[in-house]
This record gives sequence, C-alpha cells and structure tokens, in this order.
Amino acid sequence: MPRIRACKGISLYGQEYLLVLPERYLPSIDQGQTGGEFGHEIKATERVMLRCGANWRPTTVKRVIDTYPTSTRVAKVATDEGTAFLKGMGNPAGNESLATELVCGELAAWFGLRTPDFAILGVADIEIPLDGRGFVEFGPAFVSRELPGATGDGGNVFLSKISRPRDVAKLVVFDTWIRNRDRYPPPDDLEEPPENRDNLFFTPNGRKFDLVALDHSHCFVETTLEDELGGSHLLEDDRIYGAFPEFVPYLSHEAVALAARRLAEIDLGMVTEVVGSVPREWGVSAGLRDTWARLIFERAKRVSSYVLPRLTRQLNMEF
Repeated sequence: MPRIRACKGISLYGQEYLLVLPERYLPSIDQGQTGGEFGHEIKATERVMLRCGANWRPTTVKRVIDTYPTSTRVAKVATDEGTAFLKGMGNPAGNESLATELVCGELAAWFGLRTPDFAILGVADIEIPLDGRGFVEFGPAFVSRELPGATGDGGNVFLSKISRPRDVAKLVVFDTWIRNRDRYPPPDDLEEPPENRDNLFFTPNGRKFDLVALDHSHCFVETTLEDELGGSHLLEDDRIYGAFPEFVPYLSHEAVALAARRLAEIDLGMVTEVVGSVPREWGVSAGLRDTWARLIFERAKRVSSYVLPRLTRQLNMEF
C-alpha cells in the first residue's frame, strides 16, 4: 500500500509550490499495520484538509505598517490580500516559534476552535524590521490575517455575548493539550506572569462575539524542541492551562466532557501530516518531527482522560 503523503499548495516568493511530505517524516508502516513505539494504528485512507492557505493566500508584503517588541518581534504588514501579522525567521524566539504557530493553528482548527486565517508567505525584496534586532530573514514566514475585535477585559463583557459558550471549555482543554503557558499558565507556574489577556481575543459575529485561538509561539516546551522533545515531563505534565478566573462559570461538566471527547478522537496520521507541513527552513529535523507528532498524539490521549476530574478539583467546582 502507498505510504501517507501530505500535499499542500503554498505560495513562496510569488510562485505556487506543491508541498509534499517526504516518507522519511512518516512512520514506516503501511495501511492497516500498527507500529512505532506506541503501537497505534495509522490509517492511510484518512486525509486532512490543512487550514494553512486554504481560505487566504497572500503572496507579497507590500509595506510594513508597524512592529512590536514581542518575543517574536511580530510585524503588522500590508499584503496583497489585506492586513496581516507576520512572524519571520531570525526572530529572537527562534525559528521553532514559527513551527509551533503553524502546528498549533492547524491543531486548533481540527479541534473546532476559531482561528484567524493563516498562511506561509515568502519574504523577499523587502526589509521587515525586528524591532531593534535587525531584519526578518528572507524565506518562509508565518502570517495571520488581521481580525476586528478586542482582547479580553478580565470580566464578562465579551464572554456574556459569546456565540459558542462551549468554546471556553474547549480553549482550556486545548491550552492544556499544547502546554500553552502564554495565555494563562498553571497556578503553580511561578516563572510566568499570572495572565496574558492579549492572547485572549474576541471578534464580532453579528451581535455576538467569537472566541479566537491565536498566538501559539510558546507551546509544548519551555526552551527548544531539540532540547526537550523526548523528555517524559512533557507527557506526564497533568496540570491545567488556560483557566482564566472569568472562565469558571462557562466550564460546565458537559462542555469539558465534550471537548475531552473530541480530543480523544485524535489520529496520529493527521498529526503527522500537520507536523510534516512545517517548512524545512524553520529547522525542525525529520527526527524531531516524528518525536513531536507522537508527543502531540500521546498527550491528546492523556489529557482527554484526566482533564475533567483534574479541572473539577482545581477550580473546586460542583457538577
């Protein structure tokens, strides 16, 4: 049987390319076989429509509108398809931060969360400042489409008008899955600020608001993928991430259970395809891709089994 391949059209340097996931990025098993260190089945017949570039495909940066002193030195840019936020190679957080943005964006979309449209855009023939740290390197950059809206207010102004209240629980489960310390870290994480509502975004949807999952440059590991992937602590970490205090009334038993059930439906073939879509220029080796995909898969299974009872205890809720 043919091995799984991930094919995706992307735009780089104004030209269309077909991104093909080489077989070496995938476990060496055929349809119907089980294999790998975890012994889980990969179904070659299951295909995933990647979100990157599916609905929005800018090809050119026309000008730089603004730059921000964030860890990735994000730039607001005008593209041929509208205003976007660009994170490029050479940023202080490292090129792996672009890989986590792409992978987490794909995972969020699969999980059913709303994300901004995002794409890979080739930077060429334009200098994009890294806010005092030189310029973005030429090559593939991660871009996300600007959305109207506002960040979290710490209260109930937006949450009371949310279009899909169950997305609150879904976001907490998602952040726990990807170990996202950059929105609301676990209570015992003393190294991080207690909250970052700049990464909690609401966009208008008629008279209501959609909760948007964005900004995932610092997920899964605290240092680098190369240094930490393979460490048992990444799988064993059973803390809750993303549980803002104002979320508590929306974390019902039913909503958390539904999110956990969706997470348990994770498919290793899908995850392998997502991780395999990361551009080579971002420095994630073939070996790291395999290890990362398996961590994402195994962590999803683990989180889906403990998140409901653990969240219940942490927030002292009575269902």
